[in-house]
Amino acid sequence: MKTQLKVGLFAALALAAAAFAVPQIVGAQGADHMTVEKDTDRPGGDYRNFIMEKSNANDCRKTCKADVQCRAYTYVKPGIQGPKARCWLKSVQPAPVPNECCESGIKEE
Repeated sequence: MKTQLKVGLFAALALAAAAFAVPQIVGAQGADHMTVEKDTDRPGGDYRNFIMEKSNANDCRKTCKADVQCRAYTYVKPGIQGPKARCWLKSVQPAPVPNECCESGIKEE
């Protein structure tokens, strides 16, 4: 009886956990999802940066998402590091720092 109760309890807990599990988002490069952190800078860990012809944080985020080396990004708004926006790709996930200059995010797997 105790064995059946333990098995039944385990099965019930497994079903409950499955019901509340967050679905995994699958992108073009595998199981990755990019966060969006408004008014946040993630200084450090840069391996690449480039000027953006269009001021669009989503383009910076998408570039990071598509790059297997990229672990985080920071989009710097126009007028902060020059007249145009700049995208910084990072090989690590630096700590977030509140700053209205930027939008940042990390790749979650």
